[in-house]
Amino acid sequence: MKIIAFKNRNLTIIAFAFGLLFFGFNAAEQHFTAFYQTIGQVNLAFRSLAILYGAIVLGNFIGPATVRKIGIKLAFIIGFATYVALVFGIVLKIAFLIYLLSFILGIGAGVIGIARADFLRLIAPKDKRGEFTGTIESVRTFGGFLGVAGVSLFLKALDINQIFLLLGMLMLLGTSLLFFLGNLREKPALSQNEVHNFKLMVKLAQDPKLLFLIPHSVAGGFLLGLILGAIPTVIEKNFGLGWVGAITSIFHLTLILVLLPAGYLSDIKGRFGLIYSSIIANILAVTIFLNLKTLPALAFAMLFLGLGGSLGQGAFTALMLDTFEEKIKEASSVLGNLGLILGIIPSFLLPQWLSQNQLFYLVIGLSLVGMVSLRTFEKRFRLST
Repeated sequence: MKIIAFKNRNLTIIAFAFGLLFFGFNAAEQHFTAFYQTIGQVNLAFRSLAILYGAIVLGNFIGPATVRKIGIKLAFIIGFATYVALVFGIVLKIAFLIYLLSFILGIGAGVIGIARADFLRLIAPKDKRGEFTGTIESVRTFGGFLGVAGVSLFLKALDINQIFLLLGMLMLLGTSLLFFLGNLREKPALSQNEVHNFKLMVKLAQDPKLLFLIPHSVAGGFLLGLILGAIPTVIEKNFGLGWVGAITSIFHLTLILVLLPAGYLSDIKGRFGLIYSSIIANILAVTIFLNLKTLPALAFAMLFLGLGGSLGQGAFTALMLDTFEEKIKEASSVLGNLGLILGIIPSFLLPQWLSQNQLFYLVIGLSLVGMVSLRTFEKRFRLST
């Protein structure tokens, strides 16, 4: 397996910047609901996450125009800063401030997502898009894994507030790396049809190609929301706060080991096989959650969730790039918003009314619909991919 991605200086900088950012943020996010549950404010944490992911809708909407106007580099820097602000804000435990910073972070995260898609379009050769995507995600996830696992060790020497401050400082270090990025401006002139505007996004929202990708995005978003919110509270309630990092780190470790090889393989063997495998792994994970409640069973379920999150991630991003090319910013905006509105946000709100098992059955149903829709997309539009 010949990996060339790290020969690109800008990609290497971005990868390690994301690694440090998500060392802090993944650790903070994974312990946020569990931490606030211990101080009797778990609903504040869930509402904060709902606001955060709701605000990404706005970030996704303004992201294409923002990235085009200020450039990829500055968009990354501003977006990273919003992540750092929330982690420091969590320590203060002031509800209004946390809600405000969650909203600002949501916008920043949306802009970063658009900038990342355009960054990959500019620097990744078409036959290496899976590899380049997998490289960034592998380093990002490795940082997240170290952060999540590290909290369990830090708790032996520091209190949770000190840990969050430490995480924030490491995230600042990652943000500082972005200043070393080279020029990432668009080189060729954009045609009038490629300029971001509301009409283009509305047109893409009606594009059959994008419509067939929505169910998969919604299913993945809903499951991601459960991983971030409901599952950590279940672990904390049954096994204690110290086990949250230990169990969920299995998910992140699996991502580290699989993301890059899977992305590389998608460039050689095609996108769809990897995506279908990821859906099957997620369904197996949820089935374990439904039938087994012991600690080893939870660990095994997190392993399958890691496979589900890693096998198809690079392939799906590359599929989006293959399909929409210069319109990737707008297409990512539309698909991201629909995935958020119909997937992630409901996953933070429905636990108030649905039981854990009902949520897991819903995930299985959404995943199966997503698989059928992707298969239809493959047959109609991308037989050779």
